[in-house]
Amino acid sequence: MVLIEKKATSAFLIFIAFIALGAYWSSFSNAFTHFDDQIQITENQDIVKMNWDKLKTIFSSTYVGMYQPVSTLIYGLLIGFLGIKPAVFHVFSFLLHLLNGWLLFLLLKQLIKKELYIIPLVGLFVLHPMQVESVSWASATSNIIFTTFYLSAILSFLKNPKRTFDPSTFSWFIIACLSKATAISLPVVLLAYLMVIKKKSWITSFVQLLPYFLISVLIGTITILSRESAEHLTNLSLSYSFVERGLIFCYTIVFYPLQYVFPLELSTFYSFPNKVNGTFSWIYYATPFILAGIAFLVYRFRKNQLVLFGALFYIITIGPVLQLIPVGSQVVTDRYVYLSGIGILIALSPLLSLIKQPKALLIASVTCFLGLAFYAQHRTTVWQSDETIWADVLEKDEFVAQAWNNKGITAAKEGKVADAERYYTRAIQLNPQYADPYTNRGNIYAAQGKSEAALKDFNMAIKLKPNHADALFNRANEFIKIGDFNTALEDLNASIAIKPGTDALTNRGLIYIQTQKWELALADLNASLEINPRNTQAYYLRALVKYQTIGATAGCADFQEAANLGDENAKQALIQYCR
Repeated sequence: MVLIEKKATSAFLIFIAFIALGAYWSSFSNAFTHFDDQIQITENQDIVKMNWDKLKTIFSSTYVGMYQPVSTLIYGLLIGFLGIKPAVFHVFSFLLHLLNGWLLFLLLKQLIKKELYIIPLVGLFVLHPMQVESVSWASATSNIIFTTFYLSAILSFLKNPKRTFDPSTFSWFIIACLSKATAISLPVVLLAYLMVIKKKSWITSFVQLLPYFLISVLIGTITILSRESAEHLTNLSLSYSFVERGLIFCYTIVFYPLQYVFPLELSTFYSFPNKVNGTFSWIYYATPFILAGIAFLVYRFRKNQLVLFGALFYIITIGPVLQLIPVGSQVVTDRYVYLSGIGILIALSPLLSLIKQPKALLIASVTCFLGLAFYAQHRTTVWQSDETIWADVLEKDEFVAQAWNNKGITAAKEGKVADAERYYTRAIQLNPQYADPYTNRGNIYAAQGKSEAALKDFNMAIKLKPNHADALFNRANEFIKIGDFNTALEDLNASIAIKPGTDALTNRGLIYIQTQKWELALADLNASLEINPRNTQAYYLRALVKYQTIGATAGCADFQEAANLGDENAKQALIQYCR
């Protein structure tokens, strides 16, 4: 009988994996997006050309406000062995997602005795459409990676919860924290487990978990400081009163369980609330009452260990992103529930016991799985490209400034300049404190020769965000055009200090050539070519530096490289100097 049940369980898990493959199949051909993929992956020189020096940098420094060296290392290994292809990331995320489903199965076996009730929960986790953002968005791969190590740490701990210190659990925990800082919640989850499930005192449990808490404090401090330096912490007090921030806090707590149970209006971007006539949408005023109702139900059924532990698991794991310390440009986002949703599933698991007949539970589960898989498949198509992402956002909410800005970026790439300008202007109208559309519209004006208008937009972007590397770089280009090399150099120095990109280094090299600072020019051009060995202009300029400092034929090799890459001036230089 036990053997039959195990075979049935295995068959059901394979069935879930098969349905999931159908749901996510189309996502394997999705492109990289401008929604952080270019920052975290395609333009991240630490992983695009990873070596021992870059490896040291990955573990010793933060990147764009994040410290997640293990995830970054995995990105680099994927690129190094399989190439910088979006399909590589999408397939890897999907396979790791299935692994997390298996780890969840093993975890639930420790909490729920009947496997009959475990399978539906695993299916909900694997197939739920809110998981699509984590699985189908390349930049969210770190979310899946850290969850793998997080669940591994919990499973390791559950094997021997009485052990004072378990090296295996601690190792998994460290790796999880180095994959994504959200893992710092683990000690609190383990504390809840010991107190609720094992009935241990909080003092004894806390002492047992003290090394874990110390690591959490360390990683948390690093994360807050890095996010603050990268200006990723939103100062809600500038826009919202104390009461309004309280409403936002209640909304974020309630949003995830409601959407998990009723995923009716999912989006790729949920903006902070707009105030119309000085008030929020009605849902924000309703959430304190909804929260009170949920809290009452948890309290009412607190003697049920699964209900209480599940609720605590959810609150603890979602805690870091509840906008107490404001993070990001979204009030909520689907990927935050990837791990926290496990707590929701655990808390709701006793409801499955209401279905007494195994056959009825089977039929209900399969029906639910197919419905969720169909919805998930639809959500994967939203992540197909930049255009589909922002079209979906604006379909749900036309007042999202970030969506209009990114829609403008897509239009500019397609050569639709007038449309791009209009979209950037709309973004500015919706949020005058948003720096990026000023920078992007400034680029449009610069390309049209409207230097005064371009400088005005770049100045505004830098005023709003003083460490905006792109705005500083673009303003420097305008100063180069008008021959103000000193001011341009100041902007380029500031831009390179923030983000040492190949174009910024090349342009600074150009200024050094103009001012005959040959050694400095050569150093910058070398650094630029190290980042991008196909930088045509850098080869040409370096050839000129060698011509000036060494001799007529010294730059011939660089002229040849530039000519091979299509530079017409380099072709003429070859004829003139390198016959």
